Amino acid sequence: MMRTEITFLKRHWGELTTYFSLESENESGAVALAKLVRNDQVLRFLVRDIVIPKEEEYLEKTPVSISFTADFMERNFQRCEREKMHLVNIHNHPFSKVGSFSPIDDTEDKKTKGPYVEKWVPGTEQAFMVMGNNPEKLDARFWSLESRRLSPIDLVKVM
Repeated sequence: MMRTEITFLKRHWGELTTYFSLESENESGAVALAKLVRNDQVLRFLVRDIVIPKEEEYLEKTPVSISFTADFMERNFQRCEREKMHLVNIHNHPFSKVGSFSPIDDTEDKKTKGPYVEKWVPGTEQAFMVMGNNPEKLDARFWSLESRRLSPIDLVKVM
């Protein structure tokens, strides 16, 4: 069975965790742009950049949900196409020590985000990651273009 991973450089991980630590009441989000390494044994998202949204690039930012403007997401989609990158959608649950996907996340990822990117940015793989207020306790999964389902990420590592 193929192993799945997301790999961050220390500087990208630091940028992400610092950003998430600034907000304690509402969820925050970011997008990681990654190159994809795939062989018979592993599917690896190698993060090359972290895109932190400006406050005005949020449509909604509450304790239980976030959403980005269409312009923010479209810029990231275009960059994926232009640079042959893939998406890692990341958000936090600042009210929780452990990051785990909520029922809202499940619905959004499965019924909206996965199929939408598959349709409008063909060939772009997409992963999802959620962190609690302890960045070591997170959960991650990806939208499989082959099975058209969400599948767990086996390992998130920082190097």
